[in-house]
Amino acid sequence: MTLRRPKQPGARRHLDRTPAQETAFRVFRLRGLYWMAYALTGTRRGLTLEMIDSELQMLGAESETDRHARRTRELNERLEAAEAADRALDKDIPW
Repeated sequence: MTLRRPKQPGARRHLDRTPAQETAFRVFRLRGLYWMAYALTGTRRGLTLEMIDSELQMLGAESETDRHARRTRELNERLEAAEAADRALDKDIPW
């Protein structure tokens, strides 16, 4: 059996982040927390989502509710365009 080497608390080099990196990382964590909040139920979920959205807006980022609505709208527009192209193609087929 081998003995483990004792941990050295100062062995890892700590890299300082710039304020912009700190903000970006905080936004990243808040966006993940937003989707984890869907495990909550009822009023707690609503309050948590609102709190996360307001904090994202205070950091100058787009709120996750608005971001999700925009992404859903863009996806629906792409799907409608693809369906319209398919319908146009089906019109050209002579059967």
